[in-house]
Amino acid sequence: WIHLPDGGWQRRELPGPGNFSTWWAAWRVFRTAALLLEIVSPEILDRYGDLFHDLSEEFGEECWALLYTADTRMRSEEFPRIRRECQLLHEERTAAGLPSTYDPQRPWDAVFTTAAGERDWWSDNVRNKAVLYLTRLRTAQQLLADGTAQPQLRPPGTQAEPAKGAPARESAGPSASERPAPWQERSERPAPEKDSE
Repeated sequence: WIHLPDGGWQRRELPGPGNFSTWWAAWRVFRTAALLLEIVSPEILDRYGDLFHDLSEEFGEECWALLYTADTRMRSEEFPRIRRECQLLHEERTAAGLPSTYDPQRPWDAVFTTAAGERDWWSDNVRNKAVLYLTRLRTAQQLLADGTAQPQLRPPGTQAEPAKGAPARESAGPSASERPAPWQERSERPAPEKDSE
């Protein structure tokens, strides 16, 4: 729920964390788990986290959707490619009797290191797009469209249409999980609706 200037609330559904602070909190949990499982070295995780932090600082909250989309694409699309390339290079070097820095027991060290170092990829997927967005030469919809099936961005206050054949859902107001938490201050909570007399 987003608190509006007029005191009301508006539901906004965002895929993933809504800002860098939330992403960073989730990243710290992931980092801790990866270290406990000895999947990746701490300095390598920190390099990737620092890169993303720097991009967030550089472009701010206004470009958060671009940043988060780039991070998601890097980890879901590029990580498998990077891992395959590192594995193949390691096999070629080993077969030729050459040393290799790739450790098959800890492949994610090489993957995170390579991902953090792919300056051209980050420029194409964050920096260039952010400049186009901030200068209003392209809309977020244009920049986030990548040919994949994903929910369409909608202007605030509009809702997605139900899937074909799905019954329309009657809304009796926000569900318990959608309402503001009880510990939120009264000024942050929507005022109860009054019955007209």
